[in-house]
Amino acid sequence: MSRRRKIALVGGGGVGVVGLAVGGWLLFAGGGSPPEPVSHVAAADRACLLGSSAGVHSPAWTALQDMAQRSGGKLIVQRFALPPKADPAAYVGTLVGLHCRTVVADGDEAAAAVATAPKTGKDAGVRFVVVAGHRVAGAAYLPPGGVSAAALEGVLEPHG
Repeated sequence: MSRRRKIALVGGGGVGVVGLAVGGWLLFAGGGSPPEPVSHVAAADRACLLGSSAGVHSPAWTALQDMAQRSGGKLIVQRFALPPKADPAAYVGTLVGLHCRTVVADGDEAAAAVATAPKTGKDAGVRFVVVAGHRVAGAAYLPPGGVSAAALEGVLEPHG
């Protein structure tokens, strides 16, 4: 066997041994505890704003953002606009399917959408809050001028 071939075999074997040693150390050096999660999205509550118009900044959206910031990552907020020709009950059902634990209906059209699907939400443990000029059966109510993070927290019962 040539000298070059011996060096290549010994060098390759050495790299293999070092690779196995490092791999074993990485595999077993963790002490058995799972790593910290890099995302809290799956564990956090989700609150969804259903707005009657797209892209407007409303006091309800600001209040939800304040609640999320104060929650320390335990609340994620998302904003959805009710499409003009959407089936309101189906759209609210979609929010329930997206695991929105709280749906805040902002505006009369959004409130009407929530009114069409209260059973869908109750079956899934969803809380509804209506911010509009009128109340909706089965939903908490805040008048449009009385929306704040504290007011929203006041009408929402804590989840257990």
